Amino acid sequence: MKGLGVLIFAIAVALFVNIALGGNSSYDFGRVWAWAITAVTFAALLAYVGNAFKQRLDGIFIDDRNRISLARFQLVLWTVLLVSALMTAGLSNAALGDVTPLAIKVPPEVWALLGIGAFSFVTAPVLVESRKKDKKPTAALVERVEATVKAEDALTKTVKLDNNVPSKEEAPEARWMDIVRGDTTAGYAQIDVSKVQQLAFTILLVSIYAGALSDKMIVDSKLPFIKDFPTIDQGFVALLGLSHAAYLAYKKTAN
Repeated sequence: MKGLGVLIFAIAVALFVNIALGGNSSYDFGRVWAWAITAVTFAALLAYVGNAFKQRLDGIFIDDRNRISLARFQLVLWTVLLVSALMTAGLSNAALGDVTPLAIKVPPEVWALLGIGAFSFVTAPVLVESRKKDKKPTAALVERVEATVKAEDALTKTVKLDNNVPSKEEAPEARWMDIVRGDTTAGYAQIDVSKVQQLAFTILLVSIYAGALSDKMIVDSKLPFIKDFPTIDQGFVALLGLSHAAYLAYKKTAN
């Protein structure tokens, strides 16, 4: 019941902020602030959920192997960005008197980006689990990698490396360095360049698109309603799709 109360309170805050600020056209940045507060509210709600399940505020990013997951990070980032923007746009349209407040065109390229992230989120764990069928790592390799990781991440527990799919014993042992570590025992003590590329592309695109959305949120007295979201170049979407494909292929074949 306590968790339900927090959820209801978070939604109520987001609704109030959007109606109070998003519908106020007397100053230009009312809707921008409404969107920012809504995004922070959603992020706080996810932090609450993560803390409830993993005893960490960033628990939403921790997978079943008790590692910070790149796929989870990408999907959560895009979800918070788009859901908060749609909520702000829809409610502010309604507050300003639009008879069709949810008639907002989201470019297919944006949905494609979200779909690419969701596909990686679903596929990556399956590929990782398939690595358990590979040849088991030697005791010497396990000992060397475990010593390196425990020292770098300041771990107190044993890292599970014997089945070729690295994992940690408890969620508090998760580290943000996990997001760019390899997914096999041999590669776990090294930086996975494909993950670094994925992370860089994600941060770049989310930052640029957030800036474009903030411009869209500014209330124009001549065009007060938000009826479409900014577009994204198809070439960039294709490049990101190829990057995800290379990342998944590497995850499947890496030693």
